[in-house]
Amino acid sequence: MKVISLYNFKGGVGKTSSCVNLAYESAVHDDVSLIWDLDPQGASSFYVNQKAKIKGGLDRFFAKKNALESSIKHTDFDNLDIIPADLSFRNIELTLEQKKKPVAVIHKFLKQIEREYSRVFLDCPPRLTVVSENIFNASDLVLVPVIPSALSQRAWMQVLGFASKRGYSLNKFRPFFTMVDMRRTLHRDSMKSFRERFPTTLLTVVPYAAEMEYMGVHQKPVQAFSGRSRSALSYRALWQEVNQILTR
Repeated sequence: MKVISLYNFKGGVGKTSSCVNLAYESAVHDDVSLIWDLDPQGASSFYVNQKAKIKGGLDRFFAKKNALESSIKHTDFDNLDIIPADLSFRNIELTLEQKKKPVAVIHKFLKQIEREYSRVFLDCPPRLTVVSENIFNASDLVLVPVIPSALSQRAWMQVLGFASKRGYSLNKFRPFFTMVDMRRTLHRDSMKSFRERFPTTLLTVVPYAAEMEYMGVHQKPVQAFSGRSRSALSYRALWQEVNQILTR
C-alpha cells in the first residue's frame, strides 16, 4: 500500500480536485484506491457524492478499535472508496496532542487497511499543525499543488522549510503546477524559474479550465464526465508520472 497526500496550507490551489482526480485515475487503472477526506469542509466527499458525516463524529472515531475500517464508504466508481469528512474533525489537533505519539496516529490507523488497498489518498486540511506532521509521517509521497504566483510559491517554501526543520525526507515532497494559463507570460516565466530552483517539480501541468468547476455540479471527477477535456488528460498524465515515482 502506498499513501499519497495532497497538501498545501494555502487554500484555493486545487488540492482537493487534484486528490479526487488522481484517486479516480488510480482506480481506473485497477489499483484498489481509497480517499481519506481529512478536511472538515468535506469537499472531496462532496465531489464523489458522499455525505460528509462519520457516525459518532471525532470522539467515537478515536475510541473505536476498527474506526478506520468501519468508516469506509463505497463510491459510485469501481475500485474507489472513501472515508468521508466530518465537521467534528475541525478539533482533531486537540485529540492528537493528547496521544502518546501524536505524530504517528494516522500512520497507525492506516495499518488497519494496508492489505485492502493499493493506494490511499489523503486530502489534507490547509493548515500546518500536528495533523500536517501526521500526514508527512504517514505518506510515501506528499504532492503540493502550486499556482504560478508569488504567494503560492512562498507557501511551498514554507512547507519545505517546516518539513526540513522537523527532519522529514524532502525527497517525498513534490510540487506540481495547477490552474495554469499558458497564455500568461507571468505564468510561463514563473514556472520556468521555479523549475530551475526546484528540479524535482513534476512535469505535468494542470490547466486553468472551466470544466473543473463542473465537478461540483456533477459530483464526479472530471474524467468521469469530460474524459477528453484538457483537465482530464492532464490528470491522466499526472497520475502516470506519480505512479512511476511510487513504483521505482
